[in-house]
Amino acid sequence: MLTRTLRGAEALIDALLPHSNPTPARLAWAGCADAAGIAHLADSRRAALAAESASRVVLAALPLRREGARGAAPGADAVLTCAVLASAVAAFEQHRAPTRPSALGVAALVGAHAGYIARLVQRGATVGKRGAAAAAGVVAAGGVVAARADRRLLPATLLGGAAVAATAALANDPAFRADANATAIDPAREGLSHGANLLVAAEGLRLLTNSGLAARVCRAAGLPAWLGERGTRAAVSWAGSIGQLLLVHGLTAPDRQ
Repeated sequence: MLTRTLRGAEALIDALLPHSNPTPARLAWAGCADAAGIAHLADSRRAALAAESASRVVLAALPLRREGARGAAPGADAVLTCAVLASAVAAFEQHRAPTRPSALGVAALVGAHAGYIARLVQRGATVGKRGAAAAAGVVAAGGVVAARADRRLLPATLLGGAAVAATAALANDPAFRADANATAIDPAREGLSHGANLLVAAEGLRLLTNSGLAARVCRAAGLPAWLGERGTRAAVSWAGSIGQLLLVHGLTAPDRQ
């Protein structure tokens, strides 16, 4: 567990500072992503919406800048850019109507993950029995929570959850990870599973917030409901933004192994 955590941190550093060289686009992404989380904590929803959408648009430009890089699959960069832009639309819709999922928002989320899935498959990712079972379990758990808390969230939870879980199942292919004793480690490839897992966590936390469960837990613990709502929204924003960065970096960086 400690080794996995350390490699996740290394992957994030590598994504932010490729070759120890911070690029303007990545610095802009970091500023927007941080601002979005802080805006959620301050309950400034308009600022959060603007900052998070901006972070996705900036991130969408990164695959285009990697076009032609050694080890990149032909045409995949444009697919990945479209996927990130679709995720920006999904984020906008999720903020605009959190408890009333729109068809556009669900379609954008599914479309974004279709792009990630296509790129992962291009990299040779496969899903084993354990991965498939874990993905099915995540979707089923989300469906149960949505059905009990707010049935309006159920269709979006099942469709979006299936897309996010499928991405995570592929990204967690052991082929992308070096063993614990490996001396040659590719941080970008290691970051794929961490990024996808963060996206699963973000959507799970979003469901808890939109269904009102986060507020109920806070009230049960004797804490203000707004504390849980703001904190969870900030966690969703940061986890989603970092997860997107790790996925994009892992799918665009040339192999180093």
